[in-house]
Amino acid sequence: MTIDALPTPETLMSPRMQQLVQQLLDGPGDAVEQFWAEMAERGTPLVEVDPDDPTRCLVTFLWRETEPIEVVIVRELVSWRSNEQRQLQNLPGTDIWYLSWWYRSTVRTTYGFAIRRPATDGTATPEWFEIPQTPDPLCHLRQPDDWQDVANEGDLVDDSILVLPDAEPLPWLDERGGIERGTVSEHQFASKLLGNERRIWVYEPAGRVNRSEPIGFVLIFDGARYHSATKILDNLIGTGTIPPMAAIFVDQLDIRSYELTCNPTFSQAMVEELVPWARETFSLTDDPSRTIINGRSFGGLCSAYIALKYPEVFGNVLMQSGSCWYHPSLILGYRKSTSYEPDEIIGTPIETPTILTEYAASPRVPIRIYQEVGSHEYGPPPTRWWQIFASRHFRDLVQAKGYPLTYREFDGGHDDAWWRGTLADGLIDLTRGER
Repeated sequence: MTIDALPTPETLMSPRMQQLVQQLLDGPGDAVEQFWAEMAERGTPLVEVDPDDPTRCLVTFLWRETEPIEVVIVRELVSWRSNEQRQLQNLPGTDIWYLSWWYRSTVRTTYGFAIRRPATDGTATPEWFEIPQTPDPLCHLRQPDDWQDVANEGDLVDDSILVLPDAEPLPWLDERGGIERGTVSEHQFASKLLGNERRIWVYEPAGRVNRSEPIGFVLIFDGARYHSATKILDNLIGTGTIPPMAAIFVDQLDIRSYELTCNPTFSQAMVEELVPWARETFSLTDDPSRTIINGRSFGGLCSAYIALKYPEVFGNVLMQSGSCWYHPSLILGYRKSTSYEPDEIIGTPIETPTILTEYAASPRVPIRIYQEVGSHEYGPPPTRWWQIFASRHFRDLVQAKGYPLTYREFDGGHDDAWWRGTLADGLIDLTRGER
């Protein structure tokens, strides 16, 4: 490393990085090792609150080079910046790669790194979308996302989570002493209507021995055996915050963009095949006021659609970042987003989103809705069609129709960082009055 190769401290945004560069300029020493030891102890990213404006923080993403790197970028779902803007820089002569951005102090988001390494075998350089995301090894807050299909809990891969100082806490995700864990059983569900078969998982609360008393339940799309909802339910039920209830988790068979997008046959299969089987097998209620249907993204859209069509089965909707923008012509455009098909008509006008048309044309039905969406859900796929604005339109529509609605926006993007914990808020809201 030469002194001339280093940036001057004044050109760096981060005070701690300025201090490090000054130490390197001052002469030989172990400043880099001390820096990494400090980062390992405090956790990364490096977060520094603006002394002149405590409502914003400077976040410096850091990666330690252990083998040759060509480019490393940070991925998160808040900024919606281009890959070029996401590239970390190498501090010359060191193993430190860094990138500093300003964020609001209330942000929470998942993040990770995509690392492009020099090709050694003559193969082509991979595109960014082909490179898997790597969690931050020095991040102290790591949580597995809920979309993983693994046989054993130990095989779950964690997301790294950025939580800034004023982000709303998610207390129901914390491990709590003295809370008994419910049981989760796996079953095969064969649908004649759909002509397919899939796994489902059923959660039952701890201590349920006598099934003579039917209990309420929540049906959750994009389910998996180790979905975080089980911990949420354990904590809420174990503290008496919500009444004992079961949960049914539905595997989507990698065809979620077909099944969850206001699909009447899939909706019918859930109501006429899955729910009756679950009621009989696990002694679940047939009182719609004690049933909840829940999903995220397309799953949230599907939840609102099924409850509208079958309010005699589901009386409550827990809609997390529901894809209210959806219309068949838009999803077709999504699938063709890399290029135009030869027979595609350019200039076709956009259609009104399906769920808005359905609710506008239907008389009000007896359901309650808990709806949430991230304040940063306005970027490229999976939220290309202005997710937050379509969600606000849906909110205004159902309020105008007289539906009981709780609506909130969290300071984050289209990911599990908030959904895992805010599920508890929806369950509490929709079971209020039952306790």
